[in-house]
Amino acid sequence: IMAQTVRTISIRAYGEGSTLKLDVPADTPASALWALRTQTSLTLRGASEDSEAALTPISQRPGTADGGTAFVGTGFVMQRSLNLNAVRCTPAGDRTDCSAVARWVAFREAGTPSLTQWIFWLRGDIAALASGSR
Repeated sequence: IMAQTVRTISIRAYGEGSTLKLDVPADTPASALWALRTQTSLTLRGASEDSEAALTPISQRPGTADGGTAFVGTGFVMQRSLNLNAVRCTPAGDRTDCSAVARWVAFREAGTPSLTQWIFWLRGDIAALASGSR
């Protein structure tokens, strides 16, 4: 979904699907880099005030400390993970309870997944261009 969003914005702003200049940090998850592999204007550098678009961890924001450049952003889940330590057979009296293993095998249920979210940021003037209001 994230790669399609980047492509759609690039088409709306520039008429070409891979023209949007997207800055991503070096520690970007491999899955995101793979999804964005067709973006020819992708740069491995951190987001800055002059970035047209940027991908950052949820705790970071592009731009300056004084908020000089306006960015709009939307979150995307980059990773889902489960702690499978509890998925095991446990002794239950004279028997063994393997219901946790059965739930995992049959339904892939093992508790609440941990989500890693990143934000796709778009500079305000590019967002206006892509929306057709400029």
